[in-house]
Amino acid sequence: IGEAPGKMEVKFDYPFYPHAPSGKEFGRYLSQVDINRDDCYITNYCKRFVDNPADQDFKPYEAILAREIKKCHPEFIVPLGRWATQFLLGNDVSMDECHGLAHWNEIHNFWVIPCYHPAAGIHRIALQTLISNDIHYVAEALKGNILRKKKDHGLRLYHDAKWFSENIKRSPYRALVTHIKMSLNNDLAVDTEGSVEHPYCLSY
Repeated sequence: IGEAPGKMEVKFDYPFYPHAPSGKEFGRYLSQVDINRDDCYITNYCKRFVDNPADQDFKPYEAILAREIKKCHPEFIVPLGRWATQFLLGNDVSMDECHGLAHWNEIHNFWVIPCYHPAAGIHRIALQTLISNDIHYVAEALKGNILRKKKDHGLRLYHDAKWFSENIKRSPYRALVTHIKMSLNNDLAVDTEGSVEHPYCLSY
């Protein structure tokens, strides 16, 4: 789920039109992980071109998007960018907290894996590595190499971003470790700078 169509996407009625800047970036990231866009249902949160998405009221389009999701019965939803992510996870989440990680929706039974918008890397080169990592995570999830179904082990897999936001304020180290260990099958190593309970730098 993208944010809003560009002018070329509107003209050709084609989300992430391959010859548009965002479409080229989108295709480049998909090619890194051998995901065929024809195997995906691709849409946008907003359905018309807007000069500044920050000033756009997306509420009129939420019902349309909800119907699209219901019709598709997806196992995975990948919101690209903040607006689509907040539609699915709540307005209090930020991309820094939730991107590139799986969030289980217990009500509708699908995974939400937020990613930075592919076009964000055009304007902020430093984001290109994060976007690439996010897409690689999605690819591994689609292959079944990362996520375990909740029914298989009884753990509440990274329940929601609100839980993470609240707990990381109380205990950043434990919240992060719990969050990642619930999402991954492999071992985890965490390096901190500062005290364990109040680190100012976390890397894993």
